[in-house]
Amino acid sequence: MRRVITIDIETLPASQAPGHSPDPSVRLPGASDDEYLKTALNGDSGRILCVGYADEAPGAAVRSGIFGWDEIRKQFTGDEKATLLGFWQLMRTFRTGVDRIVGHNIFDFDLKFILKRSIIHGVRPTVELSFARYRNQPIFDTMYEWERWSYGPKVSLDRLARSLGLKSSKINGIDGSQIFRLYQSGQHRAIRDYCLGDVLLTRSIYKRMVFEESVPNDPSFPVSIASEARDEVFFQ
Repeated sequence: MRRVITIDIETLPASQAPGHSPDPSVRLPGASDDEYLKTALNGDSGRILCVGYADEAPGAAVRSGIFGWDEIRKQFTGDEKATLLGFWQLMRTFRTGVDRIVGHNIFDFDLKFILKRSIIHGVRPTVELSFARYRNQPIFDTMYEWERWSYGPKVSLDRLARSLGLKSSKINGIDGSQIFRLYQSGQHRAIRDYCLGDVLLTRSIYKRMVFEESVPNDPSFPVSIASEARDEVFFQ
């Protein structure tokens, strides 16, 4: 029987931009604001804020949560290394020939970002994942599988959800481009719920694509993210 782990990450720009002083009131010559914000798209310098996941093992209840979230303080920990350790502990018993890790654009973004940041922080992965293209084992990328690995424009998570008649996770006007602004303004809970919402939606899309029961008809996994409180602890 196959174990399926669905993930989504939220990222932040580099900890300090070229051309930016530690004092926010001082601006130095260097990178533009747009260039700085784009560092959140690459693990070379961008940072992982959190990793949302849903872990579905055969015969067990679905476990879900956010690595990088402190449920007691209701905010993100800001400890990227601990977030990575938590993720790789989750993957410790992952069987590459049987189990699947699922995500939307996970092949080119989430997993490569995680691997780069793991190397930078000296966190050894607990499993070696193959990045061979044109296959869906052990990495099932809903974006590439929907397009059948064709060249050209790729479908967004929002558009794919609407094509399948599923409710988009892009609610309350939030999308990935706003994460840094929300983080700066202290809206941590909104980011957390957005990330977990993407995980729920991606899991639902995956189940539709492999002709399994869809999330709305699965009583074991709540659609409402507002009441979701089963966060995993961090593994040190």
